[in-house]
Amino acid sequence: MKKYKKILIKKREFSCKDINRLMPEFLDDSLDGTNLKKFMMHAQVCENCTEEMNVQFLIHEGLKQLEKDDTYFNLQKKLEDRLNEVRARIRIRDRLVTFMSVVVAISGIGVLIMTMLVIAKFL
Repeated sequence: MKKYKKILIKKREFSCKDINRLMPEFLDDSLDGTNLKKFMMHAQVCENCTEEMNVQFLIHEGLKQLEKDDTYFNLQKKLEDRLNEVRARIRIRDRLVTFMSVVVAISGIGVLIMTMLVIAKFL
């Protein structure tokens, strides 16, 4: 399964079939960053997958709540909270990737300048 997910990342965006296959990992909060982002991107634009995610989340969380014997629980609110948390994690990850790209670019420019100064010194 892990090998399959890495192939998906490289080749294309997720299809509905991919979303259904990865749904248990989403529900267990065990999708890695790239797969989580692609999962959310697809789920936000695909009505069928959004509906399926809602149903599966409600079943998943409902069963957990029943096992805890809670008398009151708002599963729709819990799903909204979970989706907001996932979106926030994706934003943080994207900002970190952007920051790291800038740091690498600046470092590369610094190395280039130092190399040019060393070469100029010997000419």
